[in-house]
Amino acid sequence: MEAHKACPASGGACSSVAARLLDVRTVVAAAALLLSLLPAAAQTPAGKRDETPEQVVTRYLQALKSEKFGDAWDCLTVAMRQKKSRDDWAKEQQWQLQMSEAKIFEFHLFPGGSLDTGEREFVQR
Repeated sequence: MEAHKACPASGGACSSVAARLLDVRTVVAAAALLLSLLPAAAQTPAGKRDETPEQVVTRYLQALKSEKFGDAWDCLTVAMRQKKSRDDWAKEQQWQLQMSEAKIFEFHLFPGGSLDTGEREFVQR
């Protein structure tokens, strides 16, 4: 018999395979968010003006790793804050982390640059 656990999306039971798929989706969504932060980091009004986008993203990831969600909020642009207060955004991030049972043990930030697609070259700016 396959073990079941509560499925946050439906409120019911889901198989461990579906739970793992949900965890993979969470990781993919987090990676997409991180990639979207690089261009936005240069526009961060609350960030230090002498920081590079890579430094802002590193500071953001370090804050998430340390579960200091208020510090992570400081790295976001106004649009990324979605009109939420620092406390509300921090509480939402904490809840999402608890529900996903995700944990950041380490991260590696690679410099932005060109993406070779084989046909064309796209440059991240």
